[in-house]
Amino acid sequence: MSPADAPLLLVGFSIRAMACSAAIAGYRRITAVDAFGDSDLHGCARTVSTGRDLGMPFCDQALRSACAGIPRRWFAYGGGMEHRPDLVAELAGGAGLLGNPPEVLRRVRDLRRLHRVCREEDIPVPATLHPPQDSCPRDGAWLRKRTASAAGAGVCGDDGGSLREGEVFQRHVPGRVISCAFLAAPEGVRLLGVTEQLVGREAFGASGFLWCGNVTPLPGKSEMVRWVAEHCRRYAGALTGRFGLVGLNGIDLVLPPAGPPVLLEVNPRFTGSMELFDVPDRPLFGLHSAACLEGELPDAGPWEEGGLFRGKAVVYARRPCRAPGTDEWRRRGRRDIPWKGDRFASGEPICTVLASAPDGAGCLNGLERQAEDVYREMLCLRDGAG
Repeated sequence: MSPADAPLLLVGFSIRAMACSAAIAGYRRITAVDAFGDSDLHGCARTVSTGRDLGMPFCDQALRSACAGIPRRWFAYGGGMEHRPDLVAELAGGAGLLGNPPEVLRRVRDLRRLHRVCREEDIPVPATLHPPQDSCPRDGAWLRKRTASAAGAGVCGDDGGSLREGEVFQRHVPGRVISCAFLAAPEGVRLLGVTEQLVGREAFGASGFLWCGNVTPLPGKSEMVRWVAEHCRRYAGALTGRFGLVGLNGIDLVLPPAGPPVLLEVNPRFTGSMELFDVPDRPLFGLHSAACLEGELPDAGPWEEGGLFRGKAVVYARRPCRAPGTDEWRRRGRRDIPWKGDRFASGEPICTVLASAPDGAGCLNGLERQAEDVYREMLCLRDGAG
């Protein structure tokens, strides 16, 4: 039996992109468990939403309830699960795991261990203080960060207070926030591409350090882009060798005004930028499965297509609002599409928009125009979104 003929369970905070890639790769018996249960997810998988179906937040208890009784021969996970290695092992049960095993998650998401390995491999990382080091003098700009968070959530300025459990202080590195997506196997890595992260942009309803999208290829002079890509390839190869990464992985970095990229964290799973590299004739989930099961890396050429810049942006609610009819949203280049009547509190994600253009600025402008269209169509609520 082909792996694609057996039931596949996918779990993640927002799993639509990964589920659609698996469907394109030929998987026909997909169940997707996430927080949203978006309308376009229903087109490629049976869905269970912790929020919509169970009325619960995306937490361990909700995930256990959502996954109970679902048949699975294969198990894979997306964002929000890298901090839960024990739950990954529990939910996988006796199924084949398509992704990094729990012991790899524990090691690579241990910030002390990661930084020790990076120093040994000559990979720059920010100065970081762990409890109880918060009493140490902190000169310059520092950030308070949660170690078990994603997409920039829980990152704020140093308020001078003490660290709580699961937090660190990290020196702020000025520069462009970028990400690298790669495929890993025992034989090495294959770089999918480097993206510029869109962070805290008001045009998409975001602020602070909140992630709100990506643009690829990395805008800039070709020599600089190649130089950054070579550093990312070296970092990815070194981390894969030291931690035993497999399948699809990502790393977040800062590109400072001078010097090489500084590594912020490793995302050992399908990341938000990856759908920008997902094309029908080589769906990423198929490559992910082959790398995990067979240790194979693809021989295909570069992922950059036709000289176009491609981008995605998450549109966050600026105020309490409700979705109108959304039947035409997919045709208009939107993804993670809500159902008619869905309500959103300020700061909650509404949908994802996509754009492409011959240059990075044109791509970003296209994303901003699409976001404004979404805002114009949403129905404002006077009494909140509850």
